Amino acid sequence: MVEGKFKETNIGCIPENWETVPLTDIVTHYVDNRGKTAPTTESGIPLIATNCIKEQGLYPTYERLRFVSKETHETWFRDHPKPDDIIIVNKGTPGLVCLVPNPADFCIAQDMIAIRADKSKVYYKYLFAYMRTENFKYQVQNLNVGTTIPHLKKTVFSNLIIPLPSVEEQIFIGNLYYEISKKFELNQKINQTLEALGQAIFIQWFIDFEFPDEKGQSYKSSGGEMIDSKLGEIPNGWEVKKLGEICDIKMGQSPKSEFYNENGEGLPFYQGVTNFGERFPKDKMYCTVKNKVAEKGDILFSVRAPVGRINIANTKMIIGRGICAIKHKNSLQSFLLYQLKNIFTKEDSIGSGTVFNAITRKDLDELLVLVPNININKKFDSLTGSIDKEIENLTLQNNNLSQIRDSILPKLMSGKIRVN
Repeated sequence: MVEGKFKETNIGCIPENWETVPLTDIVTHYVDNRGKTAPTTESGIPLIATNCIKEQGLYPTYERLRFVSKETHETWFRDHPKPDDIIIVNKGTPGLVCLVPNPADFCIAQDMIAIRADKSKVYYKYLFAYMRTENFKYQVQNLNVGTTIPHLKKTVFSNLIIPLPSVEEQIFIGNLYYEISKKFELNQKINQTLEALGQAIFIQWFIDFEFPDEKGQSYKSSGGEMIDSKLGEIPNGWEVKKLGEICDIKMGQSPKSEFYNENGEGLPFYQGVTNFGERFPKDKMYCTVKNKVAEKGDILFSVRAPVGRINIANTKMIIGRGICAIKHKNSLQSFLLYQLKNIFTKEDSIGSGTVFNAITRKDLDELLVLVPNININKKFDSLTGSIDKEIENLTLQNNNLSQIRDSILPKLMSGKIRVN
């Protein structure tokens, strides 16, 4: 680690041997599509729009895609992004950026521009990493025009200032950000695959009733006996009960706001789904009054709109009035998790399609659920429990990666931490 003197610039203090340059000085090429909407088709070459550019992903996501024909791709656009270009959103949420992958198998819609870094002046991964910093976002925010829809015009790109360390430092910082983000995304993808695997096993066993019987054969298709129930046909020996009969349900209660803090005092506090993550909540608020406490492993269930969102308590925490904590009386938490996710299949609705703005303790207590044979239940919980544990481990890895990215990288970007 090296130290040195600093100098004041219009983007803050940086090491005195660093330069600051306008973005336009280190860009060799721009790609946009004339601010017009390309003619689309139902299939063909993907057309990436602003909704595909996210806060954290390295590359665009392929969400709600439109497509263009090969002819449109070849004749309508001025140009197309190339691998390692940086896409920047310039309307709606200006300043969101991502990299162009290799191969670049898409074209870009209006309201975004691809820029090509001058490799003789800047390392593209460093430039990309800097464009993800709060400092860069602040610059963009100050240049936004348009009161209804914020708009970052290409004509003001020269007002966006980029600090330039030595080439060696650029490579170190750029590669560090890239590798952390790459590992983060890989873990997310593995978690999504594991989650889908758990859901698939649940559906096979408890919706299609093709769980392995005593002979290891699929129960229903091999002639397993079925009986009528309030939930339709179920395997012989299984039951239908109310959720309140098989689970302990604790409704949240919100303490007075004077007991809240963001300094880590007390226990994490969750009022509702605002800080829900993909599976585990994200700490932001803490509370020193322990009114209603969820234990690690409890299922956190949103009881106010949006109803039915589910997370898992990854530590002891206080829950507010928008959440309840649910624990299976026989410790079959994995089964309960996938069962509740399957029942609440759509946003704000139960699987039957009934929509709720809120759900009461009585509603939850009386919710009809399937109660399988205990041996099958335990086999499933053992199988999916290992899946759930791996998801938890990878999520913890990502939390640590986020801390490194959010604490160390800004210091590297500002020169407060430097490496030889």
